[in-house]
Amino acid sequence: MTCVVALRTDHSILLGSDSLASDTDIGVHRVDPKVFRLGEFGIGYGGSFRFGQIVQYFFNPPKITKKDKQDLFSYMIRKFVPELRKTLDRNDFDLEELVGCRLIVVVRGEIFYIEPDLHVGRDVDEFTAIGSGQKYAYGSLLTTVPLNNLSAYDKVSAALEAAAYFAISVSPPFHIIEVENEN
Repeated sequence: MTCVVALRTDHSILLGSDSLASDTDIGVHRVDPKVFRLGEFGIGYGGSFRFGQIVQYFFNPPKITKKDKQDLFSYMIRKFVPELRKTLDRNDFDLEELVGCRLIVVVRGEIFYIEPDLHVGRDVDEFTAIGSGQKYAYGSLLTTVPLNNLSAYDKVSAALEAAAYFAISVSPPFHIIEVENEN
């Protein structure tokens, strides 16, 4: 269980996560972050740590062409997800194992999420969240995003803190990375 949050600003997207690996009766704080850079992409994952490790260490996202830049949503569906699926197959990660696995992918100022059935989503809000702490993070972000006296970093931190307060499967330390909005 987990909480991963993404928040878009005018110049970047912040991607943050907790550090807990848990099941129904134990929680262990992991050293390896659930958010990372992969070339120009920022990626956060929830679910299986093996899933996250395959994405981080074996997946090579397809190059974004000039045409792809015009429609990144189409790129994600036509190129990113098929290559992700091939990478999972090559590493003996069965699609049945994807239950509970989710990704947030940020690139070029856009926030996408990939669900266990490998469909790509994109919300109208400037933020999204995944994991067992998702609803608490959403509530926090909904109320803090309009506040000009808080930095984007503080808003992401507050969302993760809210998730950790209410969801027993979310816990610090938190990891937050910034991905510049490149065009």
